[in-house]
Amino acid sequence: MRIDYIEPFLDAASSVLRDMLLVDDIQMGSPGLKSINQKIKGVSVIVGLAGSVEGSIIIDMDIDTALFVASKLNFEEYVDFDDEETKEMVAATLTEVGNIIAGNFVTTLHSKGFVFDITPPAFIYGENMKISNKGSEALIVPFTLPDNKIIEVNIAIRERV
Repeated sequence: MRIDYIEPFLDAASSVLRDMLLVDDIQMGSPGLKSINQKIKGVSVIVGLAGSVEGSIIIDMDIDTALFVASKLNFEEYVDFDDEETKEMVAATLTEVGNIIAGNFVTTLHSKGFVFDITPPAFIYGENMKISNKGSEALIVPFTLPDNKIIEVNIAIRERV
């Protein structure tokens, strides 16, 4: 992964989470690299990167954190993920968060001369599910929210050959 991508990605993820959640005490953990062949925590949003690069941005969290984020952003408390209306609101909210993070990231890189786009976000959830992208490594950054809720924001990106 090019070093040019890392700072704009970290800036986009941290500023969007802070601004949208209206929480100052979000702590960004140490970024790390790992292969993309990982079990999801329960709820993930995936935004594809296309154009002169290929890759994805994945926002991953457990269900309690997803309910917390949706509650904060919608000013309404969501507690039962099994309720279909709640699940739809969580999905709509989190895909918008993913879209904004990816949009801010791509906009910053466009201003530096890079040309690529994002795909519409996908929302996935469930137990014992894995995300795999053969041969790719992802930069994984954990963000700790109040009450020790954790959102992992991942990016895997490479130049098209």
